[in-house]
Amino acid sequence: MVEQTQARPIYVLLVEDDSDDFFLTQDALQQVDEKKYAVVWAGTYDRARTALFEQKFDVALVDYHIGDRTGLEFIAEMGSRYPGCPMILLTGVDNPDVDRAAEKAGAADFLVKDALTPDLLDRTIRYARQHAERKALLSAVLENAGAGMI
Repeated sequence: MVEQTQARPIYVLLVEDDSDDFFLTQDALQQVDEKKYAVVWAGTYDRARTALFEQKFDVALVDYHIGDRTGLEFIAEMGSRYPGCPMILLTGVDNPDVDRAAEKAGAADFLVKDALTPDLLDRTIRYARQHAERKALLSAVLENAGAGMI
């Protein structure tokens, strides 16, 4: 009999200042079939910055409001420092202006908390990670190209 090894978990940084929202999001991730998510909670902007510095994360879920700061600020500041960790903005309001602001800040996507389902969350994380991997690969190819490309 061949023993199957479980793939490593997907490390998620959840930047959320509301413990109820943290538990709801964590529960949604634990309901995803065939995947294991390891969620680290950062309840403040500064704790989230420290967590990114101390540990490698596969994705960050960032609340729109983080105390007296915003998730847009966090994504704009930290997204460029950690390009391998796509950041997804979570908000309580379905607003096209927030969607555009999230894109401008560098968010991989934006999700409305009330509409979160385990499948939607899993799919959004999967697509954000795939996009980040493709972007990193393209960047590496371009950086290592011996001659200019037209």
